[in-house]
Amino acid sequence: VCECGGEAVFTSLVADALGLVEVVGQSAEPHALNGQYLIVKKEITAAEALKTLDGKPIIAADTDDNRYFKRLRIVAPDRIVLESLDSGGDYGPVVLSAPGKGKNCLERVWPVAGVLFELPN
Repeated sequence: VCECGGEAVFTSLVADALGLVEVVGQSAEPHALNGQYLIVKKEITAAEALKTLDGKPIIAADTDDNRYFKRLRIVAPDRIVLESLDSGGDYGPVVLSAPGKGKNCLERVWPVAGVLFELPN
């Protein structure tokens, strides 16, 4: 936990936010706990995500319309790994193909700006 630098920093963070998504499950512990909320930015293209979000937490959708809150890793030009944020190793990675390069591809991406411990009043 650290100081966010004042209200102006928080205001600029949420100005680009799409909204909040509730975390369901334990696969992101300790970064996000069941029942907390993710501050989600506006959707970007999968191609843009591959250029700018390697190593960052995202919400991703694949061509089978599964949704994941994971860390994006680009391991090869045609291979994407969505790493679990879980520190215990209980949840394995999800391997996807690059957009349009295989059977189950990364299709949609929403950058995650942060985690709220609870909803504001």
